Amino acid sequence: MPILESRLNSRSQSYCDNRTQMKALLAQLRALESRTRDTSAKSGSRFAARGQLLPHERVALLLDVGAPFIE
Repeated sequence: MPILESRLNSRSQSYCDNRTQMKALLAQLRALESRTRDTSAKSGSRFAARGQLLPHERVALLLDVGAPFIE
């Protein structure tokens, strides 16, 4: 017997509307992440020429070894 019983109706109109809206928001987020990665990659050579680390690289040095990095 399950401990938690869901009353979620994945066939309801409100569920479908919410799912569609959430997928659109996630697509926007992924596009922003991609744009950020592309911009960072383009800036890498300038940072290296100045002897600097990219912000992502600086944050990675602060994290414990093996700790997940969530942007």
